[in-house]
Amino acid sequence: MSWQSTPYTIPLGITALIVAGLFAVTLTQRSQKGAYTMLGLFGAIVVWAGSYALQLASTVLGQALFWNTLRFAGPSLVTLAFIVFALQYTGRADLVTRRNVAVLAVVPVLTNVLVWTNYLGVHGLVRASAEMTTTGDLARLTMTYGPWYYIHALYSLALSFAAIALFVGHWRRTSGQALRRTQLFTVGGVLPTVGTLFYAAELTAIDWGPVTYVVTACCLVVALFYY
Repeated sequence: MSWQSTPYTIPLGITALIVAGLFAVTLTQRSQKGAYTMLGLFGAIVVWAGSYALQLASTVLGQALFWNTLRFAGPSLVTLAFIVFALQYTGRADLVTRRNVAVLAVVPVLTNVLVWTNYLGVHGLVRASAEMTTTGDLARLTMTYGPWYYIHALYSLALSFAAIALFVGHWRRTSGQALRRTQLFTVGGVLPTVGTLFYAAELTAIDWGPVTYVVTACCLVVALFYY
């Protein structure tokens, strides 16, 4: 394997460590409502940040593609966990049935199946092409995305916006500490959603999604366990 030092590796590594710590804290409080969903969300963020850091540190195409493939588990599962948490917290826990979660999980599961079969060369639905390019002293994986990538991106954004809408709508029905919790959840959803939107629209070459999700993770832990 061949590696390089990049200015993005350290913040992504710190992100993975912070969220792993919050995962451990949540594990000790798993009797709280929504704790298991948070564990799933935090685990996905750690995978996202860690694999993306390794992708950016890679200088060989095959190595970078492997970590990029693993990275897809992050955003696809994070947004699924976030909408499930939003349903649970805003009084719609009755909608969180195995059937409904399975329906919501169809696109994330298909995304991960397709990205791995894409990696194996079966098709180009997620990545139509990929190559290593050089910017300054840094090698970077450059991709032309296939049609399924955009389905995945739009679906993930739709789940994020739906979760934010649920929290905003919940404001009117809460007060005191419950209102402050809901406001923290909303803030925790807005920042990474905006960051993901910029990356999906190719307005930035770096996906800051996992780093911005540190705000989400901190907001969730503070709101649930310390309010």
